[in-house]
Amino acid sequence: MYFLYIDESGYSGGRLDNTNQPVLAMAGLLVNQYHWRKSWEGFKQFCDEFRDKFGVDFKELKAADVYAGRGKWSNISHDRQEILEFCLNWLKGRPHKIIATAIIKKALKKQRSLFQQMLFPIKNDVSKLSLYFLSALHLSLIFQRYLENQRQDAYKKIGMIIFDDQKQEQNTLLDLLTLPPKSVAGFTNKISSEGFCCIMDNTYFIGSHHSSFIQLADIVSFVIRKTVEFEIGYKEESYEGEKNKIVNWFSTIKDLFIEKKHRFPTNCEIVKTYKKIILGILQ
Repeated sequence: MYFLYIDESGYSGGRLDNTNQPVLAMAGLLVNQYHWRKSWEGFKQFCDEFRDKFGVDFKELKAADVYAGRGKWSNISHDRQEILEFCLNWLKGRPHKIIATAIIKKALKKQRSLFQQMLFPIKNDVSKLSLYFLSALHLSLIFQRYLENQRQDAYKKIGMIIFDDQKQEQNTLLDLLTLPPKSVAGFTNKISSEGFCCIMDNTYFIGSHHSSFIQLADIVSFVIRKTVEFEIGYKEESYEGEKNKIVNWFSTIKDLFIEKKHRFPTNCEIVKTYKKIILGILQ
């Protein structure tokens, strides 16, 4: 059995012309039941070590706060960024995979009406077509496709999604997993006839401070967002060597990404539209 822990980085609200945060990245940490306990214990252990080393009694690791020195990290030296680098290197050594996407808001603005027609052709409900929804849909489709392609042992084809708490999106996401739109047919072999048949319907939404793996997903999505912002030329360095640091962090985890055949199958119409709003490094 597999668990997919999902968190996002960037503003997921409706405005697509927000130049302060032009990218929404979402990452899911894919954890096998057999490796869950060891990774959970490992994360707990090194968080305790970080508390002792930096003298910060944090409830959760928030990548953006650690990186920028906000909140409890405001008076901590720049060495605090070692925490993020350590987590990424630790992940690289664990038998987990990453499912991720990153939507460029300016690109989505041009494709929004098309997504609207494909996903909500009858109700035409633009309020449901959020950045968060589109990102979560992409990750759910990839997860379903990955599970379908596991070995024939039926137990290996079952998965559960755990989202960071998102009260505004819960009903829409649950509707999606229960009855996926027809436009996603072709992304997997079974989704047109059986829906998200490999994903358990009791999807969870929990606070990130309650989940080690969602905190790790937050770190991954943060690194992806920063990388994409540099790649599209939006972001300038806040300090010398920042871009190289972020790109190196991304390189540390890129081999953990799920195979391309699961991310962008060629025989699905909606994939063509997704490719127009996602940067090439994630394709």
